[in-house]
Amino acid sequence: MRLCFPETRSFPGGESKAFIPYDNIADGAPESIFQSVCYEALEVTDTDIEMANGGRSSYNYLAIIAVAAQLPPAHLKPHGREGGVTELQGFQQRISKAERRAVIGGIAVV
Repeated sequence: MRLCFPETRSFPGGESKAFIPYDNIADGAPESIFQSVCYEALEVTDTDIEMANGGRSSYNYLAIIAVAAQLPPAHLKPHGREGGVTELQGFQQRISKAERRAVIGGIAVV
């Protein structure tokens, strides 16, 4: 499978299509076998995790996915679609107002 993402930071109109939901990532798996959580962990023990939102989650196996720092649009500050679209639109406005632009590797630089 090959995924292609448009340059949503530079060109207006496609930013709402840039966010792929994880809703069906574990389709067909038993309900108790998979849980995707996106919160800051305050404490991790051998059996559970305490999260910044006040929640606590027990586990038998824990997979931690660490992401290296990436520039937008690969990594945005908001953790939701609406905030992400707003942030992308901010990039687009900034680029459209720039007096000089350069395209490096397919990404506009102001």
